[in-house]
Amino acid sequence: MYHQNPISAPPSHSPYAYTHRPPALPAQGDNYHVGPESSPFYAITEAITKEAQAPNLLSIQAALGAMSLVLQDQVRVERPNDGASLPVSLIIIGVARSGERKSTVMNAYMEPIHAYWARERERTQKAKAQYDSRLTVWNKTRSKLMNDVSKADAARLRTKARKDSADLGAAALAYQQANDALQLHMEDKPTSPLPINIGILSDVTPQAISKFIKENHVRSLGIMTAEGEEFLSNGIKQQSSILNKGYSGEATNRYRAGEGEQSYDIPITTCIFVQPEVAHNAFSGPKNLMRATGTLARTLFAYPASTQGTRFLNKDEISVKKFVANLLQDDKSYQDTQKIKEKYCQWITKRLAHSSSASIEKMSLLTLKKEAQALWYQAFNECEMHMRPGNRYEAFTDHASKLPDQWLRVAAIIHSYNHATSGEISKETLFAAISLVNAFSDEFVRTFRPISNEEKDIFTLQGYIDRLRQHSRYLPRRYITSCGPLRPTARCNAALFTLSQQGHITLSECSTRNSQGRQARPITMIDLAPHSSPDYHAWKNALNHARSLNQR
Repeated sequence: MYHQNPISAPPSHSPYAYTHRPPALPAQGDNYHVGPESSPFYAITEAITKEAQAPNLLSIQAALGAMSLVLQDQVRVERPNDGASLPVSLIIIGVARSGERKSTVMNAYMEPIHAYWARERERTQKAKAQYDSRLTVWNKTRSKLMNDVSKADAARLRTKARKDSADLGAAALAYQQANDALQLHMEDKPTSPLPINIGILSDVTPQAISKFIKENHVRSLGIMTAEGEEFLSNGIKQQSSILNKGYSGEATNRYRAGEGEQSYDIPITTCIFVQPEVAHNAFSGPKNLMRATGTLARTLFAYPASTQGTRFLNKDEISVKKFVANLLQDDKSYQDTQKIKEKYCQWITKRLAHSSSASIEKMSLLTLKKEAQALWYQAFNECEMHMRPGNRYEAFTDHASKLPDQWLRVAAIIHSYNHATSGEISKETLFAAISLVNAFSDEFVRTFRPISNEEKDIFTLQGYIDRLRQHSRYLPRRYITSCGPLRPTARCNAALFTLSQQGHITLSECSTRNSQGRQARPITMIDLAPHSSPDYHAWKNALNHARSLNQR
């Protein structure tokens, strides 16, 4: 159930002004709300999710990334409290294992953008070739006319020096005619073809971003990839402020020896999907600059639950009647999906075409309706209170402080797709945006929350056991406590017990005797793969080997 927020009075800035109303900020772990089922944004994200059978949050991330890319040079949104104009650029990071269909989802949303870019690139290449040919001829003609002007001016000056009044008029006329011809030629200089305006990169170093922008004259840049390992390993961790500036719309003034001026002032949207191991290497550790510079705090982050193991194919029904009914139903569903995707492609193409023809100064400024403003103020104050000690965002104040702007950016994107790139954003759209951003915030907090020493021990030992599992199935506990990464033994035993409680391993006590044949302390054996079928032969060999070691 989603709360309604009737507003009858202007919002107050007091954090206690909303105690009589239902909360505007969803609770941690609440189900997220994409919008009404009849809304186009809900339709496209749901259609791609079902078609790819991928996690829904990945589909929503890719949709927001693609839409932000085509809107960020056309649309801005006004912040209610100070009237600041915010870009709709986003930084999006999705984490999913191999096989989660990250590329399938990303390609579904980026395909019309890539297709448009390819067509425009072919057009600009042909136009550039014609322009270069005309410019070559124009430059040669200019050189000849400048030479004619120089000769005519020299003749005029020589005539003037001789004080030959009879020829001075003719010399001056010849100079004026040559100069007029040059001026006419200068006005007829070939016009360079219009650039594509939008740039798309999947792998780039921080240094190459400014060079790419300058050389291609783009005014909207997207770093979009479903395989973000190369991008994250190419130095962006140390220079992530580039992404921050592109997100905030801040101009970058850059000058380098040997490169000259590399300044730019364009919005940048980043949408990358990575595997968990890549994310761990990129974002973990005490010297993680992407967290220190605030880049991670600005992200719409998701590490959703896997869909693998649930993506079943439908079997044919035995009954002919049921088979025909299902066939018609599937065909109708397929046709609906195609219509939804066609509408998305048409919207993307329209926005890209508008970007090619519109001036950068003619940007639409979206504002919130009065009821939406009240909802935003209420959610802002609730978010602020959650940053107090002992509350939800106590350890994530950098992240929480960015959420109010995120609500506005996401709301502006959803509004632009559902309605138009003008007008006022409704309370319902803002509510959906707050709900979505809250879901991403939950993912962020869950992934980056500070962990205890005990949890670190569990993760460390689990990684060690995962490596052992590649070569062995059964081992004595003594082996892991002696050769494993945790000391003292009590720490290792505590971590082993937790892993067994979670079902990652199984602990079994087995009786044994010493070399004199007397009852000795039981041996604790560990099954490293408890969910696999038992291997009695391997178990017996491992147990006998452990007993022989115990008798020494």
